[in-house]
Amino acid sequence: MGIISDCLTNIGFEAAKQYSEVKLDESKLKKELNEFVIRQRKYNELCLAKDECDFEGVLEYIKNDLIQEAYIRFFSAKTAERQRAHEEIIKKAIHNFNATSDESKERVSRCIAVSLEIIRHFFKKNLKLKDYILAADIVDSVNENTVAVTNEQTDIILKKIDDFQSGILDDVRCKEMLMFGENLEMVENTIKSTLDVRSTKHPLYPYFGYSYNGRRIVSVPLTEESRDKYPENYYIKGPILINGEYLKDKNMDPLNYAYRHQLKLTMKVEEAIKLLGNSIDPIQGEAKDLIGKEIVAEPPKFPESFACSLKVGKETFYNYILIRTQEILDDGTYILGNKEQENAKIYVEIHLNFKNTSSIDFLFHTQCISSEEKLQNALFKEALSKKKDIHLFVLSSQQDMMAGNVSDFRIETGFESIKEEIDFLERICDIERYFNVKLNVDGDIYKKDFDTVFHLSELIRNESVESTWDKLEMKGVLDPEFKELLCKLENPLPPLACEDTCKLVLFNVPIEYKFLSVYRSPLIADFEKFRKKLDALEIGDPIKISFVPGDDNTMYETLHVPEEFQLT
Repeated sequence: MGIISDCLTNIGFEAAKQYSEVKLDESKLKKELNEFVIRQRKYNELCLAKDECDFEGVLEYIKNDLIQEAYIRFFSAKTAERQRAHEEIIKKAIHNFNATSDESKERVSRCIAVSLEIIRHFFKKNLKLKDYILAADIVDSVNENTVAVTNEQTDIILKKIDDFQSGILDDVRCKEMLMFGENLEMVENTIKSTLDVRSTKHPLYPYFGYSYNGRRIVSVPLTEESRDKYPENYYIKGPILINGEYLKDKNMDPLNYAYRHQLKLTMKVEEAIKLLGNSIDPIQGEAKDLIGKEIVAEPPKFPESFACSLKVGKETFYNYILIRTQEILDDGTYILGNKEQENAKIYVEIHLNFKNTSSIDFLFHTQCISSEEKLQNALFKEALSKKKDIHLFVLSSQQDMMAGNVSDFRIETGFESIKEEIDFLERICDIERYFNVKLNVDGDIYKKDFDTVFHLSELIRNESVESTWDKLEMKGVLDPEFKELLCKLENPLPPLACEDTCKLVLFNVPIEYKFLSVYRSPLIADFEKFRKKLDALEIGDPIKISFVPGDDNTMYETLHVPEEFQLT
């Protein structure tokens, strides 16, 4: 197989690493960065501090070089690599632009960090592979907010949490409040005032305080920015199941594996801690509720399918195939296909590894129900066997996703050759269209049926079909007019035309049609004997007339029967 086009960025994360530059309009991104740089220049002009930092150099670096260095920050499959890259970019900028004071380091770090966020947001907003990038974000949000806690530390923390919560309840003096009877408002106010006082001692006050949600005391945000500054998340621990089976390989990344194979992840929670940002929430009731439960997570879906046509050379054989990534194997091989496409005329499967794009496995099988589909498939196979030049053409971009020469292709047919199969199927289609029937030609085809198909299709295709004859018999009953006509006959006779109706069963389908047979040079056999017999017969007697060919033994049949023609 030959070339792989840029549009393969539609199929997966690794492809984006290699081809995304082509898809992005970097001018828009540079415009956003330039606007940020202009704002920073204005800020720098107002800054009275004079330090040794080459701040202008920093701004030029952001405008011209940062984009390319940022790619690994957002496309690396490993979180540690992305974080390391992020830090290295900032460290490099601090060093290269002589930021030695704390103030200058802070200014450079802030500018680079904001610029990286602008780039990241641009990627997420514009890349067609956003599902993959979001998948990386999800991994980040889990990993970056995970607190490493030993079993011993966990026990200490949970005990302090229990003590704290029980202390609050003691302050509320539940027993005393029960004495208030029907004065529930007083109970409510007492609880609220107690929690308001306690909120000032919340570790994250004034961003978080305490409230009662109807079931338990919980930490609640007190400002609009609280959740952004200290997002709620959980550290959970427990065995992981992938597609119902326990994870056995400790070195395997379950998120990556589940994503590549599009499998569900299930965790049986044995330990849970609620976090606010990187801080442990002093109220752990919600986390305790998770213990013993199963958490089911589905991986991000592969990108949506994209429409293609399948060509041999420049000729299109299948004009609508919905291609989508179906699986990514452990060796990095992408499996693409259209198995999700309903009522597809052809199902394809492509095995593609970006480490070796010169060789691609292209598999296909057809879903041939009708004779027209069988014919199309046969024509496709014939063309592929001759030209060996296949193209998977993306309709939206109007370019080849995949193109190249087929090196190993074998035709399987139940006929002597693919040409014979095509001819037979074309004739079947002619018969179906003419008589408005559907014929099932699966299975064995007998010579009788084959001959019928050939003869009937010839009648449909041509004005008439010629053949030879050697004997013809006609039967009738004498009436005065018929006897008078027979008495006038003399050998040789003029061409004899006979209308008839044919009833047959072809592949279990009944077919009926009228046709006209014309015999060019007929003779009445044993003419003198016939005349004597005719003289002896009475009106109403049956009669049989035998004909043989004269000088010309040809005849023809036609489906074009004149309306005025009367059966004789």
